[in-house]
Amino acid sequence: MNEKKLTPVDMTAGTAEDNYAAALVIMGHSFRILLGKVAEQHNSQDGPWLDELQDELVLEAKGMITEGFSIQTDAAIVKFGIDVLQTTLDAFRRSLVVKD
Repeated sequence: MNEKKLTPVDMTAGTAEDNYAAALVIMGHSFRILLGKVAEQHNSQDGPWLDELQDELVLEAKGMITEGFSIQTDAAIVKFGIDVLQTTLDAFRRSLVVKD
């Protein structure tokens, strides 16, 4: 297997909040591009493939464990992340061709 080195991340480029905001924007955009590439394999149509993908992504997100947060904060930030994920998937679904 051809292993590539990981690109180091310089977290000193800005404030933590700015860095995380930029990462969220870029990862969200990249995720939508990736979804588009997967959708092309399904004739850019909504269908069970996207339902199954969404179910798996949400299930994995719900199983995430954060460290260094109280239980209440952990629950709130995981819920926020899942809400962002579902909103992104819902918006992507609306952009697909509806199969009649």
